Amino acid sequence: MKRLKTTMQAMVALSPGCLEAVRLQLESSDHLLPPPARRLWLHNHLMPCKGCRRYDSQIQFFGNASQQETRPALPPPTLTG
Repeated sequence: MKRLKTTMQAMVALSPGCLEAVRLQLESSDHLLPPPARRLWLHNHLMPCKGCRRYDSQIQFFGNASQQETRPALPPPTLTG
């Protein structure tokens, strides 16, 4: 258990802070993938950081929702008479 805690602390030390992680997540959502080293840093940050993992899942949810097909608008009602 102590080894796991030490590993997690090392991952946090090598990863970007939350603000940098958010920026990288937004770049990734815009399909502007950061260089491999930056992706690794982001991955290392997301492992122990619950808040950033939640934010990542929200970004993915809204990205998927915005890409779904939308229904065509109904035609306006016509007046008869």
